[in-house]
Amino acid sequence: TVKVHIELTVKICLEALFSKKSPVEVNNSEGAMMLQVVLQTLESKVIGDYIPLIIDNLIKRLDATPRADCLTRQIYNVILCAICNNVEITLSKCEELKCTEVTLFNILQSVNQYTIAYEIKILTVGLATLLLQKTLPGRAELLRGTILARIIDALAAQASRESRTLLKTDKKAVAVDSSDSDGSDGFGQEGEG
Repeated sequence: TVKVHIELTVKICLEALFSKKSPVEVNNSEGAMMLQVVLQTLESKVIGDYIPLIIDNLIKRLDATPRADCLTRQIYNVILCAICNNVEITLSKCEELKCTEVTLFNILQSVNQYTIAYEIKILTVGLATLLLQKTLPGRAELLRGTILARIIDALAAQASRESRTLLKTDKKAVAVDSSDSDGSDGFGQEGEG
């Protein structure tokens, strides 16, 4: 049945998240990436029952070592995907674990580490989903202004990166155009003329 397949998939992901096989952090990151894909592709009515288990294990992995910055960011991405999938279940579990404020604060502090467009989309959609809630639990409610500011920061930084990339691409295109107009055929030979 579908439930058995989902249960096995989540189990495999969690085993990879806590794998001790070398390279540990690569295997752990792959487990987190698989969880991210599961949360992004399956509807809440299908995966919702597993979100508390996933969140519980993500928080345990955040507390474990070794943990490089890239793995931490990947775990935050999974949490943000869980928020997008079902914000109520995710926040409820985070509240139960008493980690909502610290996790949200750490995600907000890590915004500058997000440089890949895909991850920035996850970050901004996850944070925007939080902003759409009538209330946030505990002192997390006090972070609304910071959440909005970090969304703006992330989008502005991404726009700046994309502009720089376009400028580099334009400069390369101009350089190629000017070398093409020098009369050579591109192989160091004068064209027939």
